[in-house]
Amino acid sequence: VLSRRRFKLVVSVHEVCIALVFDWVPARPWWTMAVEAALRRNIEAQLERLLCQLEDIESLKTEMSAVEFERERNDTLQQLSEFEDSLQKTLSGNLTMQSELEVTKLAIRAAISKAFKTPQVIRLFAQKQPAALRERLAQIDRDVKLGKADHDAVAEQAAEILTALKKLGEPLAPKEEAFLRKHQTRDLCDFEAVAEEGDVHLPGHSASSTTSRQ
Repeated sequence: VLSRRRFKLVVSVHEVCIALVFDWVPARPWWTMAVEAALRRNIEAQLERLLCQLEDIESLKTEMSAVEFERERNDTLQQLSEFEDSLQKTLSGNLTMQSELEVTKLAIRAAISKAFKTPQVIRLFAQKQPAALRERLAQIDRDVKLGKADHDAVAEQAAEILTALKKLGEPLAPKEEAFLRKHQTRDLCDFEAVAEEGDVHLPGHSASSTTSRQ
C-alpha cells in the first residue's frame, strides 16, 4: 500500500501566497486575489481623480461665477454618479469586494447626494481614516478658538466629519452628538437614514464597543 505523499507549493504574486496540497483548490485562488487587488487600485485611483477634480473646483470658487461653479460642480457629481453605476455593475456577484468597498460606495453616495460637500472629508471617509478625521475636527476647533475660522462657516464641515465617524463605527461624545443634531443638514439626515443599515465597523469597533466618548 502506497502511503499518501503530501506536496506543498507556495506561489507568491504581489505578496499573495497560497498553499496547494494535492488537488485542494482554495476558494479564492491567488489569481482571483491578484485581479481583485488590481481592480481595487483602479477604483481608488478613479475616485481620487474625481475628488481632486471636485477639490480644484471648490478652490477656484471665488474665481468663477455662481453659474459656472454650479455647472462645473454638477458635471463632476454626474461623473461620480456614472462611476457609482459602473462600480455597482463591476462588483455585482463579488460579495468579498462589495464588503471591502462598502465605505467607498458610501463615500460616493455622500458626495452625489450632496450630504458631504467637503472633498477632503469624502476622501478620508472613503479611505477609512477615523484618526485623520478626528485630527481635522480638532484643527477646525482650534481655528475657531483662535479666531481663524468663523463657527457658522465650518459647522457644516464639522457635522460631515462627525457623520463620517459614526458611519465608521467611531463613538461620539455626548457634546458631539448634540452638535450633530443641531447642525445636521437635511441632506445629512437623509444620507444617514438611507445608509443606516450599512454602518461600517473597523477592526476593534464592535457594536458593543461604540459607547460614547467621555
